[in-house]
Amino acid sequence: MEPKHRWAIKYNADSLKSIDKSKLRPIIEKSKLFTRSMLKDIFDTEEACLIEELPTRGPKAFGIFLDVLQSAGQYAAAEKLKEDSLNENPGQTVKKLEESVGDTQISNSLNTDINPPCYEMFPRGNCLIINNVDFKEKSRHWSDKDAEALYHVFRKLNYDVTIKNNLKEGAMHSALKDFASKADLHSCVVIVLSFGGEKDNQEIIYGIDGEFVYVREIVTLFGNKKSKLYGKPKLFFLPLGNTKTHVTDSVALNAKEEDDLYTDVFIHYFPSEEVEGKSYMREFSEILLKNYKTEDLETILRKVMNACPSFITMSVGHGVKGIHF
Repeated sequence: MEPKHRWAIKYNADSLKSIDKSKLRPIIEKSKLFTRSMLKDIFDTEEACLIEELPTRGPKAFGIFLDVLQSAGQYAAAEKLKEDSLNENPGQTVKKLEESVGDTQISNSLNTDINPPCYEMFPRGNCLIINNVDFKEKSRHWSDKDAEALYHVFRKLNYDVTIKNNLKEGAMHSALKDFASKADLHSCVVIVLSFGGEKDNQEIIYGIDGEFVYVREIVTLFGNKKSKLYGKPKLFFLPLGNTKTHVTDSVALNAKEEDDLYTDVFIHYFPSEEVEGKSYMREFSEILLKNYKTEDLETILRKVMNACPSFITMSVGHGVKGIHF
């Protein structure tokens, strides 16, 4: 959904929430705007909010929702929503509202920033989680909880999630290659919960047998022109050795030489071990779940890093537009 449409929905949230949902339900069900499980959460258990879930339903959701409102006889609400979405400078609307009521707190309660161009992230796509726990010399005993938390949050984001546990180097490479060949739709997410390190000035990820895969090899599997994901966002969350204070990123170094291969690739490196008893990826899961409806990925990661100041992290992106789930 475009930023201007997100803003219009957020600006009119209170009035939209006041509409009787029972009158909208049969029309929304026919529109196929939401999955059956989401409809149940919205209308039966009320575990989800219609207005909050709407921006997550893809680029056509706004137009479909306008049709739903009109079909339900909510012509004024539909017209107001449409007019506000056409406002080229939403901040001016808030300014006029402040002048009319004399309440400067209104602008603080609304996010009127227009975000940069974002990817079309719907239908979502596929997510692969590799969870390496049982190393010979040291167990990553906390990693199962990380994998479980990540599984649930990306399922909530409507990704098709696969978890692979305790892979040796060869099996890890095969799993990534197989996933890259099958991943489709509008984006993919690869999360590797393992130990990370560096070899020959390049980032590596270890299998449970102590052998490793180069990060550059992983990205190459997804970035070639024959891939179904060529030109689509590819998100990688990969481990970084805790002893490192910076990343000498092979992807960043080679990006200028092979633009086609690394375009639309985003990599976020995180500590491969717990720090002060806290898991970075579990914190990420919690903050992502709380903020994905209103914040882009960059903002969410800043919040995670603020919550985990002891962690060393780094993000690398090349030719990457805004990422908003």
